[in-house]
Amino acid sequence: MGKLRLEKELADKVELAEEKRAALADAEANKVDVEKHAEEIKPECDFIQQNLALRKANHAAETEALTKVIAFIKSTPAYKGYELKREQASLGECQDVCLQNSLEHVSCKACLAKVEVEGYCAGHPGTAGC
Repeated sequence: MGKLRLEKELADKVELAEEKRAALADAEANKVDVEKHAEEIKPECDFIQQNLALRKANHAAETEALTKVIAFIKSTPAYKGYELKREQASLGECQDVCLQNSLEHVSCKACLAKVEVEGYCAGHPGTAGC
């Protein structure tokens, strides 16, 4: 009975060894693939590392330039006119009421909130026109 147990144990160990050899072969093949890929991308990686400081400086300069351009565009009459039209359009059905008074007047605020002026004043007594 001891011999059968030993033979089974030996067979299990042989099977395990074969599985380990197959796993090792797969790992070695994978290692070769990874090393090949690393070699292929090395020039690009080297380029990025060598030019990183320049890239950061250029990015900072581009960001500063874009910030200045945005400020310039927002200061133009055309942009200001666009913003005014967009703001007026956002007033919807309350546009006439709000433009007749002001955006801060109770009649405008009540219209936008879709409540009566008295009701708006009850909840917001400090509003202009209450």
